[in-house]
Amino acid sequence: MTALEIDKENRIISAELDLKGEKEGIQIRLSNFRLLQEEGKIPEFELGTIEVSREWLNAVLKTLVQKNVIPERIEVKNLLHQTVVKSLL
Repeated sequence: MTALEIDKENRIISAELDLKGEKEGIQIRLSNFRLLQEEGKIPEFELGTIEVSREWLNAVLKTLVQKNVIPERIEVKNLLHQTVVKSLL
C-alpha cells in the first residue's frame, strides 16, 4: 500500500497499491460504508461499494462478494478493533 485516505464526512476510503506484475499503481475506493451497532450485539462493518481501477479486479471482487467469499458485512469482535473502526468512522 502506497497511499491511504479516509474521508469520514463523505464515507470514502481510498487506497493505492503497487502489485507485483502491474506496471502502474492500482486504486481502490470503498464508499457508502457504515458501522452497524445494535444494542447487545457485536458491531458489523458494512462494506458498501468497492471500486478498483482495474476492470478485471472489479469483476473478481464482485464475484467474491456474490459468492459470499467476501461478506457484505464483517463482525468487529475485538474491542480494540471496535475502538479503531469507530474512531475512523
